[in-house]
Amino acid sequence: MYHLKFLSLLIAVLFVSCCNPAFADDAAPEEVWQIFRLTGQRIGYGRTTERAIEEDGRTLLVTESVQTLSIKRFGQVLEMETEQSFVETEDGLLVRFGYVLDNPPNSHTETTGVIDGDQIRVTTTVLGKSSEVILEDMEGVRSPIALDRSLEDDPLEMGETRSELVFFPEFNQSVELTVTAEGMEQITLYDGTMVEAMRISMPNPLLPGINVDSFFVADKGLLLSRTSLLDMEVEVVPADVALAEAEGGDLDIVVQSLVHVEGLENPHAAGRIVYRITTNSGRAAEGFVPDGTQEINEIDEHTIELTVRRAALDAEGDTTNVPAEEFLAASSFLDCEDVEIRRLALEGAGELESPTEIAIAMEKFVHDRLTAKNFSTGLARASEVARTMAGDCTEHAVLLAAMLRVKQIPSRVCVGLVYADTLAAFGGHMWTEAWLNGQWIPLDATLGAGGIGAGHLKLAHSSLSEDAPSPLSLFGPVVLMTGQLEIEVIEVEQ
Repeated sequence: MYHLKFLSLLIAVLFVSCCNPAFADDAAPEEVWQIFRLTGQRIGYGRTTERAIEEDGRTLLVTESVQTLSIKRFGQVLEMETEQSFVETEDGLLVRFGYVLDNPPNSHTETTGVIDGDQIRVTTTVLGKSSEVILEDMEGVRSPIALDRSLEDDPLEMGETRSELVFFPEFNQSVELTVTAEGMEQITLYDGTMVEAMRISMPNPLLPGINVDSFFVADKGLLLSRTSLLDMEVEVVPADVALAEAEGGDLDIVVQSLVHVEGLENPHAAGRIVYRITTNSGRAAEGFVPDGTQEINEIDEHTIELTVRRAALDAEGDTTNVPAEEFLAASSFLDCEDVEIRRLALEGAGELESPTEIAIAMEKFVHDRLTAKNFSTGLARASEVARTMAGDCTEHAVLLAAMLRVKQIPSRVCVGLVYADTLAAFGGHMWTEAWLNGQWIPLDATLGAGGIGAGHLKLAHSSLSEDAPSPLSLFGPVVLMTGQLEIEVIEVEQ
C-alpha cells in the first residue's frame, strides 16, 4: 500500500511497497498485507488499512500500517516493528502523521507531526521526554500514500512521468518523487502465478544511485516492488501467507555486505594506508569524505586512490576555527543534558582537565563500561544507552559523543567502513570524532584503542542535531556501497 516503505534501520533504506486499495462507498476500512524479502528470504511482513473520517466538516483519509522485521546480524537477531499513520485530505495533502519505532528490548521512539501552513511541527518522544522541531517550506507536501493512490486512480501511460512532493517521517524531510512507466514485463508472484505488469521506475532521491521498480497490474494495482540492492522485494499477499511462519534461513545482513580484502594486516596500528577503491556504479569519489585523515585521488569515474592517515592526537590545527554550536548542543539522539549521561561523563573524565586526555579517557571508559555488546539494537539514543549499557558500534558512538559534549568538547558521529581482522573484510561501522586542538580527531569506543589508525574509511558525518538530516539518512552512503565495492591495498606505512 504505499509506494515507499521503510524496511530496516540497519540498512537504512526506503523500500518500494505496493497496492493502494480503493475506498469503498461506505468508507469501510480496506486492508492489504505484504511480505518483505532480502535475497529471496522472507524477513518480515506488513499490514496496512485505510478508512475515511469526517472532521471539521471535511472528509479525511486515514492510513495506518504496521511492519514487523527480523534480521540476523552476526548471528544475533535484530527485531523491529514500525507503526505509521497518515491523515490526509481527499486530494492527498498531508494533515498530520504519527510514527512509532520499536526495537526491543532497548528502543522505543514516538514521533508526531502536524502541518500548519508551510510548516510541520514535529514532536519526538523518547523515555518520556519530548523535543520539538519546526520544519519549513512544506507547503503542498503529500503523504507517501498519495502517489500510490494517484497511480491507482489515474494509471500511467507508456513512457509517462509523474512527480509529487512527499514527506517521510523516518527521515524528517520531504523529497520530490518521480515515477516513469517503462513498459510491460512478465513477473512471477509468490504462488508461482505469472502475470503481465507495467514496470514503473523510480530513482530513490534519499539514496541516489538506487532505483526502485514497481509492477502495476490493471484492476489489481501495484503488486510487487524490488531493487537490486540485496535483491530486496515487497509483495502483496493474502493475510494467511503474510502471517505464516517464515522458513528458517541463514541470511546474515552484515556478513552479506562485507567487502573482503587481501593482504591487509593490523591496519588499526598503521600510520598511513593507500587503498585503491573501485565501484560498480556511480562516481567513486562522491562516496567518501575528504578531510584531515582522508585524501581522495580520482583515477576515473569508478576508481579512486584513498589515502588514510592516523590523526596525531597532539597535533595542533586551526584553533581560530570553532565548530558551530550544533556540535555542543543537546539533541534527540545526543541528549547530553540527561542526568545519567552527565554522571557517566563526570566519572569517565575524572580529575583530568586537558580536553585531549578527557576524550581518550572517555573512549576507553565507554569501551569498558558498555559490556553488553550485541547486534540486536538498531540505533538507540544516548540516554537509552547510558541506562542499558548495551549495543553495538552505533550505541558506543552516540554515548561517547554525548559524554564529550557534557565536558564542552564538540563532537560528531561518523559512518563508513571499518576493517575487521577476524573476517579479513571491511564492514559498516559508526564511530565518533572530537574537536581537539583545532581539528576533528577520530575516536572509536568500540575498539577503545586511544584513537584510530588507518583502518576506518569515512563515508559521512553528522552532528545529529535536530536540524541535521535524520540519523537514518546518515546510513545512506553505507547502503549504497553494499555489494558495489572492491578494495585493494596499494601501500602501508606503520
